Amino acid sequence: MDYDRAIFKVIPLIMKYAGIAVWEVVKANVEVIRIVLSPRMNIDPVIFYFKTDLKTAGARTALANTITLTPGTITVSIVEDMLCIHALKREMAESLPIWHMIRILHQIEDTALKASGSGVIIEKKEEAGGKE
Repeated sequence: MDYDRAIFKVIPLIMKYAGIAVWEVVKANVEVIRIVLSPRMNIDPVIFYFKTDLKTAGARTALANTITLTPGTITVSIVEDMLCIHALKREMAESLPIWHMIRILHQIEDTALKASGSGVIIEKKEEAGGKE
């Protein structure tokens, strides 16, 4: 698959990811508003670690940023494939490892990796001797 055709396959996936991310933010806002306005303030804050099987730093960063943008959760740190996440409620934390956003990131990664033909996302490569 050549690079130009790969771009046309990746862009719709990125747009799908962005659209669903906006919807997830709206849903999470409603949930946090319910929690805040509830007289009992039903929260169960938790910090947990989540190992992702995303292959690239870019996909892991996108996941971490999407988690942070979603009200009620925040990515505290990311080291290699391990994310440390704080969630306002235990249920929010427990649902993250099977979150459908990760499947879409896998699709984006797989398409980009196939386009590169090498198993590595297309990057600027240096020739021997440090010259470009």
